[in-house]
Amino acid sequence: MQSPRSPHLKTVHHLLQYLKGTPGQGILFHSDSNLNLTVYSDADWAGCLNTRRLTTGFAIFLGESLISWRSKRQNTVSKSSTEA
Repeated sequence: MQSPRSPHLKTVHHLLQYLKGTPGQGILFHSDSNLNLTVYSDADWAGCLNTRRLTTGFAIFLGESLISWRSKRQNTVSKSSTEA
């Protein structure tokens, strides 16, 4: 980085605190593993019968290792499948 700023330092501190608090966790990659980045996403339309809210989600894999995921019920109500 040419000119790091305060937000960059805060991010580094946050990362270091996370690493300090999770010493037994990690991802192991073998030397012959493929490191393709693959992303899956999905959404349902008005999946909750009570609220008619949709749920969205994604999963990100690096090689065969899941590195990030999220599922969230959205706050808005969809009136059509094109809004989902």
